[in-house]
Amino acid sequence: MKKSVKIISTAMAAMMAASMLTVGAASASAAKLKKPTSVKAANTSKGIKLTWKSAKGAKKYTVYRGKKALKTLKKLTYTDTTAKAGKKYTYTVRSVNGKKAAVSKSVSVYCLKAPTGVKISTIYNGLRVKWTKSKGASKYQIYRKAAGEKYKLVKTIGDKKTYTDTSVANGTKYTYKIKANKAKSTSVYSKTASKTFIAVVSNLAADITVDGNTTKTTLTWDKNDAAAKYRIQRVDSGSDTVNFVKDVTDTTFTDEFTSENPTYFTYVVIAINGSSSAKNALVVGHFPKGSYYTDKEGNVNVNLKLKKGESYNEGAQILLPLMFVSSFGEEDSLPAVEITEGSDVISTDMGIIEAKAAGEATIKVSFSAECKTVLNLYFSMIANGSFNNKLDTGVAYVHVTVTE
Repeated sequence: MKKSVKIISTAMAAMMAASMLTVGAASASAAKLKKPTSVKAANTSKGIKLTWKSAKGAKKYTVYRGKKALKTLKKLTYTDTTAKAGKKYTYTVRSVNGKKAAVSKSVSVYCLKAPTGVKISTIYNGLRVKWTKSKGASKYQIYRKAAGEKYKLVKTIGDKKTYTDTSVANGTKYTYKIKANKAKSTSVYSKTASKTFIAVVSNLAADITVDGNTTKTTLTWDKNDAAAKYRIQRVDSGSDTVNFVKDVTDTTFTDEFTSENPTYFTYVVIAINGSSSAKNALVVGHFPKGSYYTDKEGNVNVNLKLKKGESYNEGAQILLPLMFVSSFGEEDSLPAVEITEGSDVISTDMGIIEAKAAGEATIKVSFSAECKTVLNLYFSMIANGSFNNKLDTGVAYVHVTVTE
């Protein structure tokens, strides 16, 4: 009987010793608990992603945003999906073993979303990149690649939403993507947008001949190697109506325009390659025979023929820019307009002449010296050699005939 008791006591002692060893090992492990290192925070499409290196003695980790515990986990990464765009957050990570914890250094980051709505358009000397701003961003990084190349940073700009890339080659397709930045924080890339740059046609010129009320215009331009075709449009003055004319593959085009009254219009030549295009334009004046003349006193005269109820919109652009020119912004430099005859026949407002009733009317326009200088330059540009009168006297007359 005594021998049995001795055996049981020995077994219990062994178990107690083993238990003490286990507790001692756990205590030693907790005592060696280290804090997480290399804590990093970066913006992703889903939120702010935190990563860190494992800490010696840690059984798990708790992520804090400020003083708030967000998550306890065993992994070495966590994404804060509740972060709000434009706000700055500070994070710490605690290694945990039982009741012991060790706190990492803090890391701060601005929550930045990728720019959206990236679009590319062609302008005369490059490609214009446009996007919707990211909340909280103070600058943007524009990355670009051409076919067969890798993306490279082409520009970092301030708080803007457009960038014009002039370092592009005719006929080359470019792809862009953008990052938003603030301080040392950056967003992920935006979605990409692509465009083939096509240069505007060069040396666009017009050869003009006038036969009575008809103006014949022959347009010429240099060949654009990137263009598959050219689209010709004529934009009428006053209404700004765009009239489709024709698609051509040659580098010349002839059009005819007939009207009793002087006017002007704009020819637009569009170089086209797939969905890419580039516009160049040329203003052409139409001056029918007898519509402009100089009287014996040297005054410029203009003849107009309108129908009752008709308006003459070209007055604001071509008709000696009647009441519309504000030369230098000084009151005494503006043209003085007076209906000297037929105030019941016509009315004028902002360069537009309205035909109210059948009859004859005359408008006297007096110009300051400053206005004469501006207008003479203006006419020299649009008259294409067919109108050489100068406003030397500082007076012009507009004669309007209104019919039913």
